[in-house]
Amino acid sequence: PYHASGEPFKFYSVDDIQLIINEASRIKNYHTAYFNSLKNYINAIQAIEEVSAITYGIKIPEEYCSEVLIVLAKEGE
Repeated sequence: PYHASGEPFKFYSVDDIQLIINEASRIKNYHTAYFNSLKNYINAIQAIEEVSAITYGIKIPEEYCSEVLIVLAKEGE
């Protein structure tokens, strides 16, 4: 059984729990790789105006993307 905070217990199958774990891990890995690639991109920019215009979630130019981010992004398509 499992319960979210403040929710009643619910039974999940082993397969369901494994799917939840796998998806949570994929999301964490994607956002960690995205953050690191975004940081590399921001560090390469010289103009403060360009840096100020960046928001989380933008498409990062591929030359600043890690191999891991590229693979994870393709898997999520």
